[in-house]
Amino acid sequence: MDQFREHPSKACVWDGTQLVPVADATAAESVVWFVLPPDPDMPRDYAVWEALNATQVEHDVYRLCASPALFARVAFGDRVDVIRSGEGALVVTSIAGRGGYTSARLWFEDGGDTWRLPVESLAQAGCVVDIYSERLVGISWPSALDEIIPSLERMESEGVLIYATA
Repeated sequence: MDQFREHPSKACVWDGTQLVPVADATAAESVVWFVLPPDPDMPRDYAVWEALNATQVEHDVYRLCASPALFARVAFGDRVDVIRSGEGALVVTSIAGRGGYTSARLWFEDGGDTWRLPVESLAQAGCVVDIYSERLVGISWPSALDEIIPSLERMESEGVLIYATA
């Protein structure tokens, strides 16, 4: 049986004192679905899907208003081509254009509130954060921000988190 995973929160940015939802994420009227690459350890007919908030920009083109936590090949602001499934869901078929962001997913082994300070620090540095769970957070940042990868590398070497980029 397939798994369909929607984000429980909206993408957020730092407003100077706290994380607040991005206006585009709050205004997003749709979700688009990505199928994750198949897992060789799972049955062939099993798939995991991730839903990301999006806004329609053309007939079958939507702009992502979320940072992926599971599907690592896209980032906040990317435009994607979609088709409507028989059930009515918008299914991504390809990337129509890049939005100028890079993305990563962060894993916090200990869970709980261990994500809060590192994620707030990354948001203060310019990242858009999408809190999927207390262990898994998707982030996107303007590709020109050179300090994000070194910050992630430092946090990983200190045992704060594990990160992966596309």
